[in-house]
Amino acid sequence: MINCDSELCSGCGACEQICPVNAIKLQENNEGFLFPAIDKNKCINCNKCENVCQIGKENKILKNTNRKYFAAYKKNLEERLKCSSGGIADEIAKYITSIGGYLCAAAFKDNELKHIITDNYDDFKYMRGSKYIQSKLGNSFKKIESLLKEDKIVAFIGTPCQVAGLKLYLGKDYKNLYTIDIICHGIPPLKLFNKFLQENNIDNLIGDESIINFRDKRLGWNKPVLSIKNGKNEIYSSSLKENFYSIFFGKNISLRKSCYKCPYSQTKRCSDITVGDYWGIERLVKESDNSAGYSIISVKSNGGGDFTPTKYQKKSSITTIKEKTMLAA
Repeated sequence: MINCDSELCSGCGACEQICPVNAIKLQENNEGFLFPAIDKNKCINCNKCENVCQIGKENKILKNTNRKYFAAYKKNLEERLKCSSGGIADEIAKYITSIGGYLCAAAFKDNELKHIITDNYDDFKYMRGSKYIQSKLGNSFKKIESLLKEDKIVAFIGTPCQVAGLKLYLGKDYKNLYTIDIICHGIPPLKLFNKFLQENNIDNLIGDESIINFRDKRLGWNKPVLSIKNGKNEIYSSSLKENFYSIFFGKNISLRKSCYKCPYSQTKRCSDITVGDYWGIERLVKESDNSAGYSIISVKSNGGGDFTPTKYQKKSSITTIKEKTMLAA
C-alpha cells in the first residue's frame, strides 16, 4: 500500500490508474490539490501503486543526459501568435494527427482542465498554450497503453512529473510513443482559479466552447495577457500583473508543495522532447523580433525521431534558428 508523502507527491495519478481493484482515488485536499486516497477495505496489497510511484525513483527516470537544444518557431505568423511561445507543440500535434496518430494533452472540457486523447487536430485549439492549472489525467494512461498495444502512434504532452508517471505506469519503452514535457513553472490548483472566475463574475459563463488563454500575445510575447473567450465573445482580459491569480502564480505563492522540491527542474529530462519559451533569444539572434515568441526544443540525441528539428523542418512549417549544445542561462 502506497504511503503518500504530501510534500513530494505530484498528483500524477499513476497509482490510481494502476490499481487493479480501484482502491485508490485522487481527491482534493483543502487547498484544492489532488492526492491519492486509499480504501483499505478494497486494497489487496499487490504493491502495484508503490511500484509506479515516482517519489524516490528520479535517478531511474532521469537517464537521458545527452541531449541537443534548438531554437525554433512556426513560419506561419498568424498561427504562431495563437501559441504561448514559438508554436512547436502545435506543430507536433499537427504532424502526429496527420500521420494517423493520437495526441494526449490537457484541454478545458466540461468546465475543468483534463487530459483528453484525440486523433483530430481541430481539437488542439482547446489544448494550445500554457495552462497554469493542474490538469486531471483521469484514465488517460490506460487508454494510451491500449492504443500503444494496437501499434497506434501516440504523443503525450504534459508536465515532467506527468510524463514520469506515464512512463512508470507503462513499465517499458514503446517505439510508437513520443513523450513531450514542458519547461514547467509549477501548478496552482483549479480551486483557486475557480475562485478567480467567481470574483470576476464570469464562472457561470465558462462552457465547452470557452478558450482560456493564459499567455495572450496581443501586447507581445514579453507582455502576456490573460484572456477568456466564450465562443467568439471575449468575457475577460487583463495583464498578468493585474489579477491576483497570475500574480500568485508568478511569485510562486500558489504552487503545489512538490513543485518547490521538483526533481525535474534541471537539464536532465524524462521525456523524448522538451519544449518551452526561449527567453534570452536576443543573445542568439541579435535581430530577432520578440513580439511573436520563440521556442526552445531539447531532444534526446538518440531519439526524438522525425521531431529532431533539423530533419522535421524539411517537411513542415517550422524554422530552426540554430542548434545549441546547452540551455541559455
